[in-house]
Amino acid sequence: MVSLYVMRLTVGALLVIGMVAMSASSNAASPLVGSMKKIDGTDQNLSDYSGKVVLIVNVASQCGYTRQYAGLQKLYDTFKDKGFVILGFPANDFGAQEPGSDSEIASFCSKNYGVTFDMFSKITVKGSGKADLYKTLTESADPSGDVGWNFEKFLIDRNGAVVGRFKSGVAPEDPALIQAIEAGADKLCLPLSVSETHSHANLKKSHNEVLEEIRKISEYIAELDDPKRPEFEGNLSTAFGCTLEGSVSEDKVVKLGAQMMQLGCDEVGLSDTTGYANPNQIKRLIRLLKKEVGEENLTSMHLHNTRGLGLANALASFEEGITTLDSSLGGIGGCPFAPGASGNIVTEDLVLSLIHI
Repeated sequence: MVSLYVMRLTVGALLVIGMVAMSASSNAASPLVGSMKKIDGTDQNLSDYSGKVVLIVNVASQCGYTRQYAGLQKLYDTFKDKGFVILGFPANDFGAQEPGSDSEIASFCSKNYGVTFDMFSKITVKGSGKADLYKTLTESADPSGDVGWNFEKFLIDRNGAVVGRFKSGVAPEDPALIQAIEAGADKLCLPLSVSETHSHANLKKSHNEVLEEIRKISEYIAELDDPKRPEFEGNLSTAFGCTLEGSVSEDKVVKLGAQMMQLGCDEVGLSDTTGYANPNQIKRLIRLLKKEVGEENLTSMHLHNTRGLGLANALASFEEGITTLDSSLGGIGGCPFAPGASGNIVTEDLVLSLIHI
């Protein structure tokens, strides 16, 4: 009897079983783009925070929640060595409770709360003058919608996805917030669509931009202590064809896979995002990619069932040494930027097919 080392069950964007995988949101841009002024007047590129867990808070000096500065600083001190940052954005949008200048706000935070996390120049977080950062945050978060008051908190994962939103009344020491920050990952998966048309639609990024993100994340992971260091997989999406671009060159798949490994990925994975693959294609591309990146550096496959070949492709993958197969309960899933593609292969069917091998 053969055991699957890891089977990732996908329910929407959540991947859990024996590990937690985090990936960028499939239909929302990362908020960490562009440059903003810090409270000392220097420019800060938000992409420098890529690969970190980021808590963004709109703050005010004369609010009933102002005392949360103390809790935020304690939270930062507790987790900063694990790749956690807090970005404070003063805003005068609610009750005119942040009337001071940047220098006055900086002095207040330092003198009263010893704030050392990154503080930014005063911005607007609602209405017609809303900062671009908050436009993206409030559109990407679940629930979406405008910020309701001072000290609302948005949590962004290491891949730049907004994964948590906490109302003003949720204190920094609240267990729900701490658990969300502490939720580590044994493995991080970052998708790169081999079809650049799909990449622009899905991630709003070019190949070069995604590869740069991979480089930054790899550098960050390399600095972590071994017990905290997750494996990092670069996943090659639309590797077997694209509904937007058509056929995809196998040479291009292999080239991008090699680049991912050179930039620091521990391994690469293949994804039949559109469900176009057949077993012969599966076997051929696995062999080609393994020849380039090494037998041990390709162990995962993500499959869809558009043409009814999902289980046959899973078996072909397994026969070529793949030990991680993505599936979803009841076959739910799909990609809004792969029109006509069905959901993932059905977990229940996959288990039944493989259990007696």
